[in-house]
Amino acid sequence: MGVEVVSVTPAERSSWGLTATSGALVVSVFPGAPATLAGIGAGDVIVRFAGRTITTDVSLTVAVRATRPGKE
Repeated sequence: MGVEVVSVTPAERSSWGLTATSGALVVSVFPGAPATLAGIGAGDVIVRFAGRTITTDVSLTVAVRATRPGKE
């Protein structure tokens, strides 16, 4: 995907001004990465991926690893 993420925590919610209480907070996106092409940017919170609920940065990593290459 080409993103750096952290789990949404109370500290992250405060510093980023988030309303989301869980998910994977995108802190950076690598230029030219699939995430950039999909319009994902820093400050976005990923809460679903490939039909899976995302509650933490680890759950996003697990979901991405379980997805076959090339799937949109």
